[in-house]
Amino acid sequence: MADIKFPVVELEDKKFQVSVDLNLYAKEVITAALYKFTHLYYVHQETDNSNSNLVQIVFESKEDNQVSVEVPKQFCNE
Repeated sequence: MADIKFPVVELEDKKFQVSVDLNLYAKEVITAALYKFTHLYYVHQETDNSNSNLVQIVFESKEDNQVSVEVPKQFCNE
């Protein structure tokens, strides 16, 4: 059985990064899904420097809303 790599990585300072393949989802779809989280968290989106088919998304805590691993998992379900 093949190993499935979950695309969420925990970064420093309680930040979480999600990698999204542009071959699977259009940038407009990704942005629309991210918009649902912007009132609760800071969200940063950029194309990966080494692979232009990947978008790196970082979720960061905003005010009293602490980011946990559940937040990027919820994004992945959008």
